[in-house]
Amino acid sequence: MQRVRAILILVGVWLGATTALAQGMIFKWIDGGGNLHVTDRLGDVPEPYYAMYAARLKALAAERAKKGESPATPPTTPTPDVAPPPPDAQPQPSLVDQEIRRQQEWRGLVAKWRGELAAATNEVEAIQNELDAAQLNPILRETPSVKDQAAEIKHRRHAALEHLETARKMLLVELPARAHRENVPPRWLE
Repeated sequence: MQRVRAILILVGVWLGATTALAQGMIFKWIDGGGNLHVTDRLGDVPEPYYAMYAARLKALAAERAKKGESPATPPTTPTPDVAPPPPDAQPQPSLVDQEIRRQQEWRGLVAKWRGELAAATNEVEAIQNELDAAQLNPILRETPSVKDQAAEIKHRRHAALEHLETARKMLLVELPARAHRENVPPRWLE
């Protein structure tokens, strides 16, 4: 019984909406940027205005049925109870603009860590070459100044290897995990 009642209500709403559209009902709404939109098709209306208009059409159809009026009675056009944004308010970026900015931020983040990885790789290679040159001469290798220099180079090499490992971990582990949590498309990490 409830299923039949629900189907009848849906058919009534659909008929009411169809009748309202056939009679030239106009739907209006204001978007986030303060722009007024007008259409005669309920399907073009975004949420939350769609739900509001559908509820009003349903109430209007129920009211007409209660009064025994025919669906041909021209309806009054419902208007949303939304105040326009203040004139000095900055328009909000569209969802497309927000996604483009988000994609640029992610690609910038990936580029930054790729640059860090390249810099760390070059630094490790340069330090290794310096260490190899310092240890090349077996006679000089045993002098105290060369030993101190080699120890300092090994210390810098260790720091550069840590930097290299941090960049590698960010690119291969941390960024993909964060991207997965934030529903970032994998192609943004390329």
